[in-house]
Amino acid sequence: MKIVTDRLVLRPFRFDDDKDLFEMCHDAETAYNAGWTPHRNLEVTRQVILGYVYGKETFAITLKESKKVIGTISLYQANIRKQINCRELGFCLNKDYRNQGIMTEAVNGILEYGFKKLKLDLIMVCHHKENYACERVIKKFPFIYEGTLRMYRTLYDGTIIDGVMYSVKKEEYERK
Repeated sequence: MKIVTDRLVLRPFRFDDDKDLFEMCHDAETAYNAGWTPHRNLEVTRQVILGYVYGKETFAITLKESKKVIGTISLYQANIRKQINCRELGFCLNKDYRNQGIMTEAVNGILEYGFKKLKLDLIMVCHHKENYACERVIKKFPFIYEGTLRMYRTLYDGTIIDGVMYSVKKEEYERK
């Protein structure tokens, strides 16, 4: 399954994506905002890719022309709202490619896929309260703010963070 946009191809991960993904995942700031431990070495990244390959919920964000992997985007089974046709959106971008509209383009592509191909009724997304870059992307779409979950999760370094929740229904997205 591939999702093609003007500049990007969202596709399943392959094992040879390890170096590109490591480039993003070893960065401490990126890892902190995404909520994971920075990758110490290529083997950690390879284990993550193994999960992506078999999980089928996470796509590699690749540049159409160079085919370089510059990020990840997921529509995964949400821990809440299991009784409805809902997925949770997650995304992360290599810091060298931020502020170019790339993530906005990728999110638009994955929302189209979620509502049109997967026939979802609702897509939710949550970001760390201090992750303003993520918040800027979310606010470009018709997501509705649902609230802030205090003490939402504990990060790898023991920091407890709040999570800001949003969702968009299919009909809200289609009206955009």
